[in-house]
Amino acid sequence: MLRNRGSGRYSPLQQSFRKNDRGHLSTIITKAEQMRIQNFKIGTQLRTGLGLIILLVFVLGAFAWYQANRIWEQTDMIYSHPMKVRKAIAELKTDVLLWDRYVKNIVHDKNNTTRQDDINAMNLCEADATRQLDSISVVYLGPQKDVSDIYNAWVKLKETREMILEMIREGKNAEAISSTLRKGYEEAQIDQVLKEINDVSLFSFAKADQLYKTAKINKETLQLFMLILSCAILLFSFLISLILVRGIKKPIEEMMIANDEFRNGNLNARIGYSAKK
Repeated sequence: MLRNRGSGRYSPLQQSFRKNDRGHLSTIITKAEQMRIQNFKIGTQLRTGLGLIILLVFVLGAFAWYQANRIWEQTDMIYSHPMKVRKAIAELKTDVLLWDRYVKNIVHDKNNTTRQDDINAMNLCEADATRQLDSISVVYLGPQKDVSDIYNAWVKLKETREMILEMIREGKNAEAISSTLRKGYEEAQIDQVLKEINDVSLFSFAKADQLYKTAKINKETLQLFMLILSCAILLFSFLISLILVRGIKKPIEEMMIANDEFRNGNLNARIGYSAKK
């Protein structure tokens, strides 16, 4: 009724309605575009924030693994060096002292049967002492000269044993007995072996103390760094969460306000968000 059929044109009132409709449609399209851009920005923020948190957690885990590995290396070194060396030294000292006793038994005993038993026992001590020396040579972290000094003193002690047995076979029992006395040649060789063993023992004690102190420092360093890194992760997580909440909350509130305005008939309502290029 309002349209001019002859001319095919709309009346002024119809043209006004169509203009308002086009404006309303343009507003809806603009809102949709802004919503699409806003959603993309929120998604980027979420991915960035979560990525940073995951990165910090990874750094924390990597450092914890590294420090735990160092502590394990220290523990393994404590067991592999001081404990094994101390155990071998204790066995070696026992072999040397038993050796000395068997030598004294041999020179004082005139019964060939018991004398041979002592010789056999002394051979067992020699074999075990050789094994302990080989073990010390493998795990000892000090100068290898220390182990070589024990070997050399041990070789001289065995030579003394052979010399004493030769005296007994030649009937020189008095000379053999004299060599085993406190100031005798055999006793001097025993003291030399024990001295060289004691040097290795002292180094092992010092190394154990050093490893213990290093392990203690590593533990304290790990605890301090874990505390600092944990606090940093909590702080960054809080800041990232705060930024994300603000970035999401503000446009949602503006959209709710604009939605209320649309519902109340205000088609010119806008949100204050614009895309950043």
